[in-house]
Amino acid sequence: MKGDLFSSDHMVQPAVAPGMTIQNAKSIKYAVNGDMLARQGAMIAYRGNLQFERKGQGVGGMLKRAVTGEGLPLMTVRGQGEAWFAHEAQNCFIVDIEPGDELGYEYQLTWDSTDDPDELALYRCLCGAKACRGTMLDPEPLDKDKNKAKKSKSKR
Repeated sequence: MKGDLFSSDHMVQPAVAPGMTIQNAKSIKYAVNGDMLARQGAMIAYRGNLQFERKGQGVGGMLKRAVTGEGLPLMTVRGQGEAWFAHEAQNCFIVDIEPGDELGYEYQLTWDSTDDPDELALYRCLCGAKACRGTMLDPEPLDKDKNKAKKSKSKR
């Protein structure tokens, strides 16, 4: 066979340091030297002396994922070698997070004022960040404007 696909430009280069590097727009190469966590089903190739172990989330993790849709099935990658990861042909990027950095995510989970308070309590946030609102729910219920309209009509 001939073609530039088989040129040295397309051959995998050995890792120079442990950690993540962008392999191309759709995949990440991770040089493993010890243990790392990865999304189950995301590994597309590996080389070296690596072992893979499914990481269970337990009953609490399963319940959390069922209620919130949050959480990923993970696996442990252990040993020395390189592994390549991709997910649904999405673009990949690497963000360096320094000690003390905080990440935020606005879940935008909606709720109504008539929802069961015990059920709403399942959406509390326990991250401990100073600016955390303490919940994954939107600040105001969806029916807030409807309730205002009902109150103003009843005052007339």
